[in-house]
Amino acid sequence: MARLHSLFLAALTLGTSAQAYELKHDSGGHPVRWRETLVITVDEATLARLGPGATSALDAALAQLQTACTTVTLRRETGRHLRISHEVDDEHPRVNAVVGLDDWPYDPKALAVTVVASDPTTHELVDADVALNLQHFRFGVLPPSGPPADHSLDGLDDVQNTLTHELGHVLGLEHNPLDQASVMFPGTSTGEVHKRTLTADDRKALGLLYDWPFDQGWGPGGAGCSAGTGGPVGLLLAMLLWLARRPRVLAPWPSPPRSTTSR
Repeated sequence: MARLHSLFLAALTLGTSAQAYELKHDSGGHPVRWRETLVITVDEATLARLGPGATSALDAALAQLQTACTTVTLRRETGRHLRISHEVDDEHPRVNAVVGLDDWPYDPKALAVTVVASDPTTHELVDADVALNLQHFRFGVLPPSGPPADHSLDGLDDVQNTLTHELGHVLGLEHNPLDQASVMFPGTSTGEVHKRTLTADDRKALGLLYDWPFDQGWGPGGAGCSAGTGGPVGLLLAMLLWLARRPRVLAPWPSPPRSTTSR
């Protein structure tokens, strides 16, 4: 049975709202989240490229997010020959991959790209991939205070800083353009490390999604969640555009991948 996978660019929301945070929504306008367990599989070759301490940096990013996600368990595994996939069906195993790309197919100014897939009948996130731009940026594990005075780590984008933000997208968060201190603010600079730590706004957003069991529905009273059968699995493309040593400018997305049909 054919299943149409629609690709959408997660747009930066600049409208006014009662809160600064933004949640991802499926094609029906429902917030989306993981059910109970999220396993992130990082490519072994990518870990080697990211340098010493990269595994611990990813674990620290997951641990920080776990503190705000009470009803979903976050785990990390490693794998080989992982890739970014825009297809989700029985023929394509669901691996939530973190992969570094040397041949970068997206906007060259994008530090990283996150692709997530959701089921619009259950509003459940079912697959996610994070791509790191190794072609145009240099990553490393920086000290908690940022690059040292000896300039030995100048020009590096911090692994934990980047992954905490990207995994926020994986968990269902959009950009937060109104709070520059937040993890989900859509801008950064080389040497930045403050996105390693969730702000109160980040925590409130994650709490809205993960403070109650999935089957209860979204929100304290289950509002915003409905059940159904059939329908496509929709893919949402969330692009984080971080500029290193440049003004924080959002360049236009060239053109989203076309819709695909799989069997």
